[in-house]
Amino acid sequence: MQQRSIPLAATELLLDYGYPTPAGGGATLWRFDRKSWRTMQSALGPSVRAFEKFRNAYLIEGGDGTIVTAAWLH
Repeated sequence: MQQRSIPLAATELLLDYGYPTPAGGGATLWRFDRKSWRTMQSALGPSVRAFEKFRNAYLIEGGDGTIVTAAWLH
């Protein structure tokens, strides 16, 4: 997996709370939208501030469940 400075904790949060979008070929793009970010805020409370800089991160999960890449939305 290529990480592009996205830590493992941020990728786990994307998979747990992110919004899934089909990415073609059976892959899924996971990112935070407003609703998913609010859900994560409710679950994590004030500690969510530590992850604010990863709000524009995304990851691609392959059809077999492996993470293909994690990067930044532009």
